[in-house]
Amino acid sequence: MDEKLTREVLDRLITIEAKLTLITIEHPVCQKQVNDHSVEIAETKSSVRSAHKRIDDMSNRIYKSVGISATLVGIFASVLTWALSR
Repeated sequence: MDEKLTREVLDRLITIEAKLTLITIEHPVCQKQVNDHSVEIAETKSSVRSAHKRIDDMSNRIYKSVGISATLVGIFASVLTWALSR
């Protein structure tokens, strides 16, 4: 029975060693993938910032256009009211 336990422990150690070797071999590949993803994330963040700025600029132009339009309609209504009251 003692030999059986020794063999089981040895088999488990061999399995652990094989997995550790595999992880060590694959680690540079995983690290490269992580670095590639980091670059892609940075590019995406930059793109999102740029899009956000464009959206903010566009919304500011829309608000200004609406404000100017409302002012012009108000002026027109005032002139029309003044002209009709004569």
